[in-house]
Amino acid sequence: MGGVRQIRLQPGVATAFILLVIPLIGALVGYAYRTNADLALSQATRDMDRVTGDIVEEVQNLLSPVARVVDGQMNPIETTHYGRLHTAQNYMTLTNHLYAPFLWTANRDFMAGLSEAQRQIVADAVAEGVRASRARTGAYSDSRLAMLFPSVRIHHPTEDELAAFRAATQAPMREFVAATFGEEGRLLLADFLAAIAQAQP
Repeated sequence: MGGVRQIRLQPGVATAFILLVIPLIGALVGYAYRTNADLALSQATRDMDRVTGDIVEEVQNLLSPVARVVDGQMNPIETTHYGRLHTAQNYMTLTNHLYAPFLWTANRDFMAGLSEAQRQIVADAVAEGVRASRARTGAYSDSRLAMLFPSVRIHHPTEDELAAFRAATQAPMREFVAATFGEEGRLLLADFLAAIAQAQP
């Protein structure tokens, strides 16, 4: 008669299986996972280096005195350093004009499953992360900048120069926002500028 045949292991064999075989399987699975993760990271790094190299080459071509296509590029310090864009320029002006939004995403069902107190904990943690990131972004000393960009001459604009910068860019920026985003954009920009004015010392 057919049926399921049971295999009974001797106590010693069962113990050896538990102590040796199962850990070995776990180690092999962990090794495979780490190997795949390392390969994926290595491939991602190679891809990023390739893309970064293409960007740097393009920027160098655009900034070439012969081509004279553009006079400069605008990027945060981190992006300029990570993308090696400073290798294509000799000067850097720190205008501190860019607003850096911090975006975060979460699973809707996960957030809906949290209690009000738990959602507040998440919101507080996000706000603290944003504050810490902004503090780190603005904490570049002259010595740190010199280390990051040893071949670049860094200029800190005076208050008069910043005022002239604002005067030259505010009107075109307002026109661009209004033309691109309409009335909603104009109202959002007004709120944004009011918040900036309120935050000024």
